[in-house]
Amino acid sequence: MHITLQGRRRARTIGAGTEHTVIMEVINVESRPKNITVVLNTHAVVLPSPETTGLAIKEAAIAQGVKIEVFFKLFLIRGHTQIPVTNDEHLKVHEHEEFRAVAPDDNS
Repeated sequence: MHITLQGRRRARTIGAGTEHTVIMEVINVESRPKNITVVLNTHAVVLPSPETTGLAIKEAAIAQGVKIEVFFKLFLIRGHTQIPVTNDEHLKVHEHEEFRAVAPDDNS
C-alpha cells in the first residue's frame, strides 16, 4: 500500500488491521500564510503573507485603494528614520509595521 499526502501533514497510525488495512488519523499541521496588516501612508494594507517584497507591498496598496503608483519610492519607517526598500527587496513584515511611499520628485 502506498499513501501520498499532499501539503504539510503529519500522519499517525492509531490502529492496524491486516497488511492491506491501516487506519490512520491525519493531523493537518499545514499553516497557510496568515494575512498581515501593515500601514502605508496612514492606510491599512492587508498582505497575504508576512514574507513579501517592496513591489508586492505597493501593488497590494494600489489594489486596496491607496493613491500611489508602482514607481513611487518605498520606505520602511523605524522611529524617525526612513529606510529605502527596493521593489525586489525581500522583507518579513510585522503586524502594523509602517511604510511610506512617495513620488520620486517629492523632496519631503
